[in-house]
Amino acid sequence: MQTGKQPALWRAIAHGNLKMAAKVITRSKPNINAVYRGRTALCVAIQRYDRTAVDFLLQQPTMNPGTSCLSDPDMLSFAARKGDLGLVERLLRFPAIDINCQDYWGMTPAMHALASGEFYILQLFLSDDRMDANITNDCGHTLLHLAVQKADTVSIQILVRHARVDVNARDSEGQTPLHLAASQARRHKPDRIAISLLDSARVDINARDTQGRTPLWRAIESSGNDVAHIILQKSNVDFSSDQNSMIPLAIAIRRGCESIVKHMLRHPKFSIPDVHKASISPMWEACRSGNANIVTELLRWNVIDVNQVGPTGTSPLQVAIVGQHVPIVRLLLGDGDRVAVNHLGPQKWSALTFAAAAGHREIVSLLLSHPHIDPNHIDDLGRRPLWWAIHGNHLEVMQLLCSDLRVQKSHKLRELRNLQQ
Repeated sequence: MQTGKQPALWRAIAHGNLKMAAKVITRSKPNINAVYRGRTALCVAIQRYDRTAVDFLLQQPTMNPGTSCLSDPDMLSFAARKGDLGLVERLLRFPAIDINCQDYWGMTPAMHALASGEFYILQLFLSDDRMDANITNDCGHTLLHLAVQKADTVSIQILVRHARVDVNARDSEGQTPLHLAASQARRHKPDRIAISLLDSARVDINARDTQGRTPLWRAIESSGNDVAHIILQKSNVDFSSDQNSMIPLAIAIRRGCESIVKHMLRHPKFSIPDVHKASISPMWEACRSGNANIVTELLRWNVIDVNQVGPTGTSPLQVAIVGQHVPIVRLLLGDGDRVAVNHLGPQKWSALTFAAAAGHREIVSLLLSHPHIDPNHIDDLGRRPLWWAIHGNHLEVMQLLCSDLRVQKSHKLRELRNLQQ
């Protein structure tokens, strides 16, 4: 690359003086592909958008448009961004042209055409066998990733129908274009983007990124209900967990996506064993969130374990009591014998212990109405629910427990004596 005196040809083209350029070529026979300050004479002509100078230089027998242009954008990318289909066609006729030339950001001419909305030029590039349709930029994104980011449904449809485009290409985070569409579900036209991608039968709807998450997982995480419903219309959906054993159903419950929960539970491929292996129980998450509608939906499925504990070691009933979700407590207790009302959680606390310690009279009353409740249970410190009610000075709860015939009289006297002391 020259850095000294400015070449005469380069100077003539930079000033739009074609007569001078012709004289220089005729008399001096210079290297017309020489690079000065990162640009060739042709690159200067294209960046000035001087079509006359471009045509003049391209007619020279020694012209090699494939000579590197070190500054960004390169000449083919510049022509693509300008939307000059004729110029792009002329440049592509040269065997030495580098159709996959990447600029400082790793962007190719085809990527620039896509970014500028030049669909005909994009298709022209794709029709050239020299083009790498799956080359990535510095962010690890392919043409299809960029089209999804841009929410460009026209470009997406062009790309997914092209045989050489890898519709399941991964970026630096292992995400496919469908992952990206699902993750950006809050943007405009998320459903149209997903539908455009799924036009191709080659799209893997169960591909997993570096965190083991599928597009369905990402859609639910991003509150993309429309995209999630579109994916759930497929027959081969994978409902298994990510690397942290989190399943899509639990995420949908956490987000309060009732329609997604119902759609998943009714899907023919929905797997109950995956639910039981999850790090967070769907029922526990629904009870913790206080979503009575989802709890009602889960209770309709007899195969759902209503006693599967959550990460804190508490059962769904216990976590509902901690959150003081009275309607959910009523729903669980009204589901017959499925709910283990005397399950022991942390510190061997039962549901009644949690309610008595919190002084929640209505929940204590509901628990005491259950035929299998044990009001005399002892925790790991040897204390009963009545002790916790007295300790918290919850008088109404004390009265309820003392009036229950199942609470042994000796226990009542002992706890009341301790209270007087």
